[in-house]
Parts: sequence; C-alpha cells; structure tokens
Amino acid sequence: MSGGHGGGILGLDHDWGELFILLLLTFGFVIGMAIRQPLFAYLFAIIAGGVAGRGFYLRRMKEPILTSLLFTISFIIGYVVGAFWANRFIILILFLVAWYISYKLHKRHYFKTFKSNIFVR
Repeated sequence: MSGGHGGGILGLDHDWGELFILLLLTFGFVIGMAIRQPLFAYLFAIIAGGVAGRGFYLRRMKEPILTSLLFTISFIIGYVVGAFWANRFIILILFLVAWYISYKLHKRHYFKTFKSNIFVR
C-alpha cells in the first residue's frame, strides 16, 4: 500500500505524475541511445520540438500547462542525456527553435487542428 492514501498497490492516484515523468525520462534516454547518427538525432529533435509546440498550443488555454511542460522537459532531458553521438547543445537548440516555430505557426493558424471550425464541416 502507499501509506494509506488509497489507489491500490502503486498509489497511482497521487503519484502518477512522478511515474510518468520517470517513464518519459527513460523513454527519451532510450531513444537518444538508439539513434547513433547525428543527423537523425537532430531531425528527431526538430520533429519532437514541433510536436511539443503543437501540444503546447492545444493545451495552453484549456488545461494546467505546468504538467504538460514538465512532461516535455523530462522527455527532452532524457533524450539529450542519451544522445551520446550528437552535440547535445545543438539538439537542445533545435528542439527549442522547432517548439517555438511550431507554436507560432499554430497560433497564427497556418496549421489547422481537428477541433477548429474550418476543419470540422
């Protein structure tokens, strides 16, 4: 039991965030270790940054954003730590630039989401 808090053996009703952050750190580390070519590591950082920027745009006004940011940060930290074959600083910069560009493009409605009025007809 988790100290009388309920939620079963693992106490996931209270500790799910910490467990998910640990899983994302591990997942990012494994992906970083698996990608041995620096070019592919950089491309993955750009793609991950674009996906993170879209996720931030979709959640920015609807949900508490801190949780989403912590999940994103935990993944990218795991990925940067696991990326032994590429320059970690470049990976971080590419991720942040792709995140920013993706967020701005979504904010200016260059990309439509499934729940937007134009997309649903």
